[in-house]
Amino acid sequence: DDQHVENLKATTFAFNKVFQDHMVLQKAPQRANIFGFSPNVGQKVTLELVTVPATRTSSYETTVQPGQGPAAGIGVWNFVLDPFAAGVTVNIKVDSAGSTLTINDVIFGDVWICSGQSNMQMTVSMILGAADEIANAYKYPNIRLMTIDLIDAPTPQYDLIKLEENWSKPANGPKFTSSESIANKDPDAYV
Repeated sequence: DDQHVENLKATTFAFNKVFQDHMVLQKAPQRANIFGFSPNVGQKVTLELVTVPATRTSSYETTVQPGQGPAAGIGVWNFVLDPFAAGVTVNIKVDSAGSTLTINDVIFGDVWICSGQSNMQMTVSMILGAADEIANAYKYPNIRLMTIDLIDAPTPQYDLIKLEENWSKPANGPKFTSSESIANKDPDAYV
């Protein structure tokens, strides 16, 4: 909506809301994108990605570009990362004009976008055997979940309007939907 675009125009240097601690980025052979906003078109932006443990550091540089389409009037920066194998965990730092943004505990894996109505609103706590599933959730630390709030948008959006739940792990007590939690116990699969 127009107010959302106005809020973005007034924003400071920031990640798109999908980029947060504990998130999942698509594994190799795909190359993940990380992007955000800045009021300073033409400003240099750098990104440093460090594996955990710190065995590899990758550095990237770009400039803030004028946004297009739904992002018209907004300064946008974007990085296309090198491909990383499933299970690689990284910390990411982005700098521009003395401002620093960080996201930590980012893992590469399969990103599943799940959509639905009541089937996706059913949390693990609602299923048969819920107590056992919840008690064993710590065994699957690579399962991550973010829930976007149910909001109608009459026009395309360049950033998420509202999150119901930030990226989290099973041990953090998220409201994982049962279909995601049970289907993704493969250690190379992430939500």
